[in-house]
Amino acid sequence: MKTRKYNLNAIAMGVALAMGSVAAAQATPEGAPVGHPSRALENVARQERLSSVPSFDLVEQTGLAGVESALSIIAGKVHIDHDFCLGGTVTKPFSYTLAVTASGGEGTATIDGGAGKGGVDLDITSIPSAVDLSNPKLTLGTRVDVLVAPLSEIKGVTGFSSITNYVGLHHWSVSSYIFNDQADWIFTDAQSKKLIPYGERSIKDYYKRVIDEESWEFDWGLEKVLKHGYPVAKWTELSWYKRPDGADGYLKVKKDLLKPGGAVCRIVYEAASIVDDGPFGYAGKVKVFRVAP
Repeated sequence: MKTRKYNLNAIAMGVALAMGSVAAAQATPEGAPVGHPSRALENVARQERLSSVPSFDLVEQTGLAGVESALSIIAGKVHIDHDFCLGGTVTKPFSYTLAVTASGGEGTATIDGGAGKGGVDLDITSIPSAVDLSNPKLTLGTRVDVLVAPLSEIKGVTGFSSITNYVGLHHWSVSSYIFNDQADWIFTDAQSKKLIPYGERSIKDYYKRVIDEESWEFDWGLEKVLKHGYPVAKWTELSWYKRPDGADGYLKVKKDLLKPGGAVCRIVYEAASIVDDGPFGYAGKVKVFRVAP
């Protein structure tokens, strides 16, 4: 499979310029779901019922699955490195640069420097169900396979925790409004070097609303992180996505850790479309920081 390598420092500079105006205008579009799903579940659910199904094509299914995979790895990192989220605040978050591109049914997600440089490369392949089905009368959704590139590792506060053997198997429903993902990987502890099996399972709903003559897709859902197959953390998620029309595409994902007592962790990814880089190309910053309960 063909993948693309990026100078993410250069991308980050370009994205910062583009997003200065984009984010100000689109960070919370009028009519978007607001608040935390746990605090505004009835409002969010009502908005979905009043909206229409998304119009994702195979390229968008591939790219959005890559975004979800990358952010799930960071959510898992939050659990294994206890100083990770504590080291970030709203004004001084711990951050990564994440670039995700897709063309057809193939894509790449790159966190920071890429394989061997303190980052993670994920290779993404999407398969329309009609290709796999032995029963032509049966109609299913799209399958998305995600694998981590060799030598990939993600940088934490206390050092490097290697990510190996990442395997993601995700599925979109026929109408693209349900996204179900599951993944398993191995974390090597930065200090003890112990190999720890991790994974995640999640389900998310996507829906479309036309706001100010712009087509937006929103998602909300739940994700759990597993250790040795047992749940250790649960996250909620909201996202805003606008298909690029020229160079004004926009994507924001907000994940909040749910747990009793004290401050919790938040992961926010905000990205603008990369000009002339295929049907789906987004780069931006992932910020990790603690928030008040």
